[in-house]
Amino acid sequence: MKIILKEVSQEPKVTEVENNLQVFQTLVGGYIEVVSIDLGVCLVCNEEGKLQGLPVNFGLGHDTINGTAIFVADNGKGDFTDLTDEQIDFVMSAFNN
Repeated sequence: MKIILKEVSQEPKVTEVENNLQVFQTLVGGYIEVVSIDLGVCLVCNEEGKLQGLPVNFGLGHDTINGTAIFVADNGKGDFTDLTDEQIDFVMSAFNN
C-alpha cells in the first residue's frame, strides 16, 4: 500500500507497506490513533505519543503530533488504501509551506 511516512526530523517520503494493523503499530511505535484530514487522507500516529514523551514531529492546528506519523487514504468504508497522486501532492505541499 502506498503511504507517506513522516519520521521526526526527517522529510516526509512516499513508501510502500503492507496494509496491516501490526505494520502501522510498528511504524508509529504503539497503538494507533487515526485523524481524518481532508480529501480522504487520514493521519495515523501513536495514540500515546505525548504521554510517552515522544519527540514533536510537526504541528497540526493548535496541537502537535509526537513520534512517527503516516498518512494513508480512506476508501470511504473505513478501510485504509493507497494514497492517490492528488492526495500525495496535498500532504507533501503541507510540509513545503
